[in-house]
Amino acid sequence: MTDPEQAILEIVKNAYDADSKDCTIEVDTRATGTLEHTSVASALSRFGESTDTVEVELFTPEEHSGQEASDESDPPLSRRLSYTGKICIRDKGDGLSAEAVRDSWLVVSNSIKRVESGMPKPKTDEGRTPLGDKGLGRLGTMRLGDILLLRSAQEGSSTINIAWFRWKDCDGAETLDSIPVQISAEPNTGGFKGTEVIVLGLNDLAKWRDERRAAEIAFSIAAIVSPFESIKTFPVSVRIDGKSYDMEQVTSDLLAQAVSSFDFKFQKDDGQSDDYRLVAKATFRQSVFTASANPEAADRARSVFSKDHGEEFLAWLKQSKKLNKKYDSLEISPGGDWVIEIEDQTPFSRITKGNQSVIGNPGQFSGALHYFNFGRSGPAAAGSGATSARLKRVGGIAILRDGFRVRAGDDWLDLARSMTSGSTYHLRVDNTIGYFALSGEHNFRLTEKSDREGFVGDQYYRGFEEIAKKCRDFSNKAQEDVRRGLDQYLREIEISENNAAGMSSKAAVKTVKSSASSISAAAKTVSAIAETQRTAIATLNSKVSPLERADEALDLAQQNLETMEKLAADFDKMRDLAAAGAVVAQEIGMRSEQVAALVESAAVGLAARGLTHELHTHLSEIERSTSFIRKTLQGTEFSEKIRPQLRYIDLARRAMSGAAAQIDPMLPRTRAVKERLDVANFIGEYFAARKSDLEREGTRAEVVRLDGGLVVRMNRNRLLQVVDNLVLNSRYWLQDDGAPVSGDRHIRATVDSRGFTISDNGPGVEPKLEETLFELFVTEKPNSEAGQGLGLYITTQLLQLDGCTIELLDERNGKGRRHKFRVDLSKLVDTKAD
Repeated sequence: MTDPEQAILEIVKNAYDADSKDCTIEVDTRATGTLEHTSVASALSRFGESTDTVEVELFTPEEHSGQEASDESDPPLSRRLSYTGKICIRDKGDGLSAEAVRDSWLVVSNSIKRVESGMPKPKTDEGRTPLGDKGLGRLGTMRLGDILLLRSAQEGSSTINIAWFRWKDCDGAETLDSIPVQISAEPNTGGFKGTEVIVLGLNDLAKWRDERRAAEIAFSIAAIVSPFESIKTFPVSVRIDGKSYDMEQVTSDLLAQAVSSFDFKFQKDDGQSDDYRLVAKATFRQSVFTASANPEAADRARSVFSKDHGEEFLAWLKQSKKLNKKYDSLEISPGGDWVIEIEDQTPFSRITKGNQSVIGNPGQFSGALHYFNFGRSGPAAAGSGATSARLKRVGGIAILRDGFRVRAGDDWLDLARSMTSGSTYHLRVDNTIGYFALSGEHNFRLTEKSDREGFVGDQYYRGFEEIAKKCRDFSNKAQEDVRRGLDQYLREIEISENNAAGMSSKAAVKTVKSSASSISAAAKTVSAIAETQRTAIATLNSKVSPLERADEALDLAQQNLETMEKLAADFDKMRDLAAAGAVVAQEIGMRSEQVAALVESAAVGLAARGLTHELHTHLSEIERSTSFIRKTLQGTEFSEKIRPQLRYIDLARRAMSGAAAQIDPMLPRTRAVKERLDVANFIGEYFAARKSDLEREGTRAEVVRLDGGLVVRMNRNRLLQVVDNLVLNSRYWLQDDGAPVSGDRHIRATVDSRGFTISDNGPGVEPKLEETLFELFVTEKPNSEAGQGLGLYITTQLLQLDGCTIELLDERNGKGRRHKFRVDLSKLVDTKAD
């Protein structure tokens, strides 16, 4: 065990297992006292070594009684232990009988709680599932101090059973049974019931006496139990040198200041008894929108909710086709405490789909995450009681087993990673608290490590980890979707107010350019008017005759009228400037977010570029070396033995060369040249180059040419990226559990006079993703190794560079899912004859 807190936790677990209603931990660094016992010289003489906090004195009984020394061959010998420092962990549980102390507590690694591997432990009389294991509570006390003393009594017992021994004696003992152990009893005059585990002669006494360090240890000890009111089942109190320390409590008042909350239940599927499902629910307060780091955005959000409690926006959100398809349910409550509620359910089989490791079902459990906004707009956004320091004392996201915290690392759920590589709307480490509540009854297959530093990384923990990550991802996506919903709503309002509906970004840029020219012309016109007016007024003032003045004034008015008409024409050209400005501003904002999101992927691309260059060099060296070895061994006795190995090396080299060739065409230097391409032939050659891989996967690929096919003028490598992404997606999902068996799988590319369609007989597109499939980081693939949700987005952007498009066709397969991707290349059709 790495620290005293964990050692104390194991003893507290024993108190819980004994059906105690609570537990007290008292540390007295100034406590002193002595323990004495007598045996024979052969049993005690080698156990006389002192420590910093336990002084040992060996003496014969006669030395203190004044009697003459015994002349026996193995005379009596006494030992006095003078200790400094004391820890007492007291409970009011069942207590131990004298037999249990002797036959169980004093026997190393013997525990009445032990059961067969893979089976749940029997419950206690109070219905608790025991948490202690293998006598770790007893063994852990050696991290605390030198002498371990037990006092225990059962209800109604007339005596208190006592046993004690010294850990330091283990150094001088050859066998366990030679360690001096004292067993005794004393009258139970006070009606004591329960157990006291007392450690005397404390280790690291200076640390316990340091007030700052003592406070850290005390709070850490207090944190061994759940800080959440709803999960707190076993009160633990801590006192160090007379000062009490209490763990920060997560009360309902504190949770009422969270701007969003997420609740999870992993439970047996009602429809299928052999499967489980995760039921995830997200709820959002109005303050999730109005508390923003951007003052302008916060003001706009407040204006939305101050007008009608946000009813118009919430009604718009309720009708969102994207959100309604993505989640199982979406409810709104204008004016309520929680204004938005989203729920989604995911079968366990889908959570683990595509994972190459063996994944086990950890059993049912629940969890909750709570997000606070004080880090964005100050304490007022979350309430005066919710501060960063207070949440830090709670300890982030806890894994609890029957209310006791299991160590798992500061950011075991990896929230920091999603902060840096995901959306700005995702959960943040310092702003999020929560728990996953396990139980010994249902999650007995999850095994803690012997050092109690987390769980053993077996199939059941991997299953729990995958479910927890799914909970995290649901929370991030739900919060992002809801907050981006307000952004989209405000964009639509702005577009409507500026009469910009239907204006494309290209048209907006053209309008801005045109308006800029009109503004310049208008400015020149205004300057000319001003100069003309000054000259005309001076001339007018010089005229003496009223008639001449009238004629001059009339001419001036006529000139001004003509100039104003010209100016009005210039202003008329600028009437769409506000609309164009709104469109351009929104386009810049969205592009900025997309660029930021793609920076990390771009870094990977740069690394791939360097790797490709180096790879070609190394592959050439491997080819030369294998050729040299083959020639050198030719005609020798080793030739036949080595030749098969060289063949495998050649195959591996060609495979790596092929992979590098896939990256080469994607580099910037190769993407500028356009050439004439027969699309059907191009895709046919693509399939032929991958024939062996497709056959190994049990997949048949074919090209169907309609209307004579299609010839385009396009960059070869850009078309390769489009085809490659679509086919790789098909190949991935054809390996899914819901796909046809090997040999019955097929991919079809249908080429007509305007473009091509890629389809397969796999499971099809998940209905929840139909509206968002071409957006950044949208994927149904279960992990980042399988896919990051970039392929279809990049494909869309590449096609748009040439004025082309991609869409998911409405046609559905036998499972009711859309499954055909249509690429329109009509803008690139080459009409020239061969």
